[in-house]
Formats: sequence, C-alpha cells, structure tokens
Amino acid sequence: LSFTGGEPLLWASVITKLLNDQRVAHKFERCLIETNGTVAFANGHTLIPTMFSVSPKLSNSGEPLEKTINPDVLTTFNSSFYLKFVSDGSEESFAEIDAVLAQYASYLGFSVAKFCKFVPVYIMPEGAETIIEHPMYARIADFCIERHFIFCARVHSIIYGNKSGT
Repeated sequence: LSFTGGEPLLWASVITKLLNDQRVAHKFERCLIETNGTVAFANGHTLIPTMFSVSPKLSNSGEPLEKTINPDVLTTFNSSFYLKFVSDGSEESFAEIDAVLAQYASYLGFSVAKFCKFVPVYIMPEGAETIIEHPMYARIADFCIERHFIFCARVHSIIYGNKSGT
C-alpha cells in the first residue's frame, strides 16, 4: 500500500484510520508514505508497518530551504524512513544535500557519518531525462559512490519515456 502525490500527510488522520482498520491491515503487509518531510506524522502506531520516503525539496524546486527543511518532523517517523533527494548533478545541489544532511544529523544528535549509517540516502536525477548516458547521471553516480549513497534512476522514464501515466 502506498500513499503519494501532493503531500499525503496533510491527510494523516485519514491515513491512520485506514492503516488501523482490520480489513485493510489484513490485505497489506506494509505501507509506504512518500512525503516531502514538512508535515509530522503525529498519529502514532499503525497495524501495518509503515516506511516513510522523505524527499526534502532543495532550492532547485524553487522553494526556500527555510520552508522545505524541517528536521523535527523526522522524529515523528519512528525511525522508519529513508531520504531521497532530487539532484540536477550540479556541485551546488551536492553541497545543499550535504548541508541538509548535516542539519538533520545535528538536530538528532549525530555526526553525518553516523546518521547516514542508519538512514539510507537515495539520490535521483531531476527531470524526465531518458538517456542513461546523460552526463548528469554520471555526476550523480560518482557523488553517490563517494558518500556511500544509493543512486536511483528514473527507471519508468528510461523504459517508457517521458509520457503521462508512467
């Protein structure tokens, strides 16, 4: 079971009711909630184990970091989350990812190295580029290798192209 699109945690009370409904819990082994990490999940325990895919918006989204980076929200995800950043492959985006990780780690009382041992970090190329040989992919892959992050390609765009519904 997956909740995505817009910001699903704006509907946290509805999601919690669903995840605690025996009829729903009987049909699903786990749940994934994709969030931008700005809204807390303050509804506690659910019957279905829930993982949060936290994708903080960087400045390339057009939003100021003061609005998009909210470290205290991470504590509401019960340690069941990973981070997924979208990068344009620029040094600026890499520096911003490093800065956000430092902010999250510091808030939670960890060094970045220790934080990243417990919290998987995924980096995904921005846009709907379908050419795997695109230089952005190589820059992001090198950044991931350097820092032991996970490169995640836009596989649906590579396979199906940049089309609606993929």
